[in-house]
Amino acid sequence: MKPGSAWRTLAWNGYRHFELYYAISGIGGVIHTINPRLHPDQVAWIANDADDQYLFFDATFAPIVDAVAAKVPDGEKAGSR
Repeated sequence: MKPGSAWRTLAWNGYRHFELYYAISGIGGVIHTINPRLHPDQVAWIANDADDQYLFFDATFAPIVDAVAAKVPDGEKAGSR
């Protein structure tokens, strides 16, 4: 991780997402929030367009992450909360 690295989140609006918002910006990163209500094709398009290096997601959104995994390039690190 370095300043300017881009992070994507797919999470509920709760305290964990709040913590990520401040932690990522605190280390100089850029955060992109993705709306989990979007269609998986839309999520994949946003992920590809943003070219983020990391993904944090709530475990409840694992089916969405699985659905778009093949449409998003490799080299991405993923984390689940």
